[in-house]
Amino acid sequence: KVKAPNLKPLHAKALELLAQFDHWSFDHVLRHLNKRADELANRAMDARKTVAGDATKTPVLSAAQSAKTKTADDLFSDPSNKSGLSIKVLEPAACCRDYAKSLSADDAGKQRCPQCGALLMISF
Repeated sequence: KVKAPNLKPLHAKALELLAQFDHWSFDHVLRHLNKRADELANRAMDARKTVAGDATKTPVLSAAQSAKTKTADDLFSDPSNKSGLSIKVLEPAACCRDYAKSLSADDAGKQRCPQCGALLMISF
């Protein structure tokens, strides 16, 4: 349910895009379990900056921005890791890396970091 009128067009667009997938899900992570997201949300609300243009339109990335995004979205890998574990994250927290390294193939799937509460998708 979307209450804010300015978010309704974005919600409609998200539903339109999600209809293209066979399976999808949302995982609601409470703010107190994700301190970084809470910090960013609070900074955005405090700034109350306006965005020029239509926020429902997809921005066009330059080639340089695209290349940077692809680099930042690479799989985290640790040369000392022999288990085949991979973690797809933008900026892995040390606690998440340590926790993921302690898991086995039986733990594949969604896991929550016990220290920071971040949701992790573990695959081997």
